[in-house]
Amino acid sequence: MRLSSSTESALQWIVGAFYMQEDLSSTGSFLFGDDSGAFGYLDGGAPAVFLVLDDYEQKIESLALFAHTTYQATEKLKFTLAGRLSRDKRKLDQDFYNYDGFGTYIDPRTADPYDVRPSDVVDLSGVENVKHDRTWEFWSGRVGVDYQIDRDKLVFASVSRGVKSGAFNTAAFIDVAEINAVDPEKLVAYEAGAKTEWFDRRLRVNGSVFFYKVDGYHQKVVNQFGQELLAPADDVEFRGFEIEARAVPVPHLVLELAAGWSEGEYKDFLSPNDTGGFDQLAGKTVPYTDRWDVSAKASYAWTTPQGGLLEPMFEYSYLQGAFSEETNTPKDVTLAPEAKTDDIHLVNLRLFYTLPGDQLRLGVFVNNVFEEDGVLRRTPLDIFGNSLSVYAAPRTVGVSIGASF
Repeated sequence: MRLSSSTESALQWIVGAFYMQEDLSSTGSFLFGDDSGAFGYLDGGAPAVFLVLDDYEQKIESLALFAHTTYQATEKLKFTLAGRLSRDKRKLDQDFYNYDGFGTYIDPRTADPYDVRPSDVVDLSGVENVKHDRTWEFWSGRVGVDYQIDRDKLVFASVSRGVKSGAFNTAAFIDVAEINAVDPEKLVAYEAGAKTEWFDRRLRVNGSVFFYKVDGYHQKVVNQFGQELLAPADDVEFRGFEIEARAVPVPHLVLELAAGWSEGEYKDFLSPNDTGGFDQLAGKTVPYTDRWDVSAKASYAWTTPQGGLLEPMFEYSYLQGAFSEETNTPKDVTLAPEAKTDDIHLVNLRLFYTLPGDQLRLGVFVNNVFEEDGVLRRTPLDIFGNSLSVYAAPRTVGVSIGASF
């Protein structure tokens, strides 16, 4: 529900209220085993299949009051002030199978491995229930200023406070202690930038710099035994910049370039380690930051004699490798000797044809033309003697059809 100003005065405002209620339920399982009998045998001689199963219900209720105002002080100068008061309530009721570690099994003769249910569990000694009931109240807001230098150039700056609600970690795998709750993540963001157009608007260049200070940063920590822990980092800082440009140097030719760099640094973070204690990671780099992200695109559109539009397109992207672990060192050099993921260079080719009337667009494409196969994310796990890695998508060839009415 919202109310807004209806006049064209210098002061514009919106006030309102928001309410949301959500009921979530999930059953997730992980199976490990084969016909070798590595986990023993059940009555009748069938090999046991090791099971990790999480079955939970979560209820979320959120209420907020908000207001947003802008004030056009002069023809070129505008101020923004916004605020929000929120109250979030979450309840979790979760059954975890495997709290005693590798002690829960299913019978592969009767259970569907693609739809495991709690009733399929053979050994119930590994079942435990966890309940959480938390309520959080917090506020967020923004103060900003825009200055329109001329018709084609605007500069801006803002200070914002944002809050990410508290959460429960439902991704338990080894130990029931993984099912924990963390308080809201609070962010203070400083940003400044410009939006500009040049050469009769044939060139557009936008850019911004930012600095974020985060209290209670929600960091997922996966140790080498497979435990997934949600650990709050007390003090984290992020900094970086982004720039994007779009040029039309000659009619029908469009060139685009975007580049960004960001870095996150722990200022105070007691991180759970593999021995049951904690490590102070102050000064370490937040995983998957301190990296460049660059993309470029070029396209040219021809009008055919029949009135259609033929548009070849070239795309390039570069993603710099980054630390994959919060410690900035490999968890196990025998499984993953590199502390950082790979640099990824991708080239995509596309060809589109829009039929006369602009209602139907046909396309063919080739993604990852040169079959780049670098690692995007990596988590070594001693428990399985290997690493869980996410690779760049393989070369993909396809067609697309788009329609507008």
